[in-house]
Amino acid sequence: GLPDVRPPVNLTIVVDRSTSMRGQRLDLVRSAALSIISKLETGDSASVVAFSDRAEVFVSPDQARDPSVARARLSLLQAGGGTEIAQGIEAGLGELKHNFSRDGVNQMILLTDGRTYGDEDACRALANHAAGMGIAINSVGIGSEWGDNLMDEIAGKTGGNVGFLDSPHAISDLLQGIFDTLTHVVASRVRIEGSVSVAVDVRSVFRLEPEPMPLGDSLPFFLGHLPREGAIRLLVEAVVQPVGDLKELVLGQFTVNGDILGQGTEATGLPLQVSIPVTLDPDPTPPPEDIVSALSFISLYRMQEKARIEAGLGEALQAARRLENLATQLLATGERDLAKAALSEADRLNHTRKLSTEGEKMLKYGTRALLLPAKSSAR
Repeated sequence: GLPDVRPPVNLTIVVDRSTSMRGQRLDLVRSAALSIISKLETGDSASVVAFSDRAEVFVSPDQARDPSVARARLSLLQAGGGTEIAQGIEAGLGELKHNFSRDGVNQMILLTDGRTYGDEDACRALANHAAGMGIAINSVGIGSEWGDNLMDEIAGKTGGNVGFLDSPHAISDLLQGIFDTLTHVVASRVRIEGSVSVAVDVRSVFRLEPEPMPLGDSLPFFLGHLPREGAIRLLVEAVVQPVGDLKELVLGQFTVNGDILGQGTEATGLPLQVSIPVTLDPDPTPPPEDIVSALSFISLYRMQEKARIEAGLGEALQAARRLENLATQLLATGERDLAKAALSEADRLNHTRKLSTEGEKMLKYGTRALLLPAKSSAR
């Protein structure tokens, strides 16, 4: 069976210290980091890296073992400079590599309130490197001016998640939640490898649990950590080409791999063949209710995606109509605040032909959050 023990946590918090973080935002990040450090147990490792146009290790793992030293170090952290996220990720990975735990959870939390410029490809390459090592990256965007598409890519490539904070006051609760989740993991570096059949075109893979997250459309898929309570659930969208006279179509041959914590070795891969029957007389039984529910909420998420693309192409009126339709469907599910945000953005499109950066993110991460198990089961 799976071990029922708290795994050691190897955590690096990578903090944007650019000029825009000055004041309350950086103060709250300091406080949140200290709160995490105070929760460390024997065997844990934590560090804090700060970056602007260069990166610096502000709290080393040795310093984090003494909260008073960590507090003194963080008190010296000041905002200034530009935003080069690759600098922070690279320095954070260096700390995680140095303290890498095969029997534990290795995690980076990346906090930023701005867009990086000119180093996007370097960020993607570093995310791929992190994924290969089994290091997940949780990206946290503060405010509305950060690059959500890049943060999604970084998190999606590594099996991490993305958090959107419209107010910095929620930083502490979010970091505490991430840390608490890490202490209840039984397997890390969970991933799906293999190949799909030539007749199958995978359009998208969406992780439904434990945290909703788009994972792209090409293997391998890095799924992140397996929680002790719960599961990892995926929804795969694929197009199957005409296959001729077959009774069964093999969609793909896969292996599910991961490191079971506490055993010191990589778990044996679980072979998985996915196939479907081919028939002219399909089973009339409706799909399982949880799949139907997931599809309905993903359709809402896709609607805001399409509206955002249309707005970017200058098709403002079409995007506005789509958001009005989205608002109607959100109201039907009881999501009044999201519906109000969709209508507000539709009105903005009609008058200015542009979406607001805040509204874009509110709709994107708000509709994505509808897939959270707690929210879905409440309906």
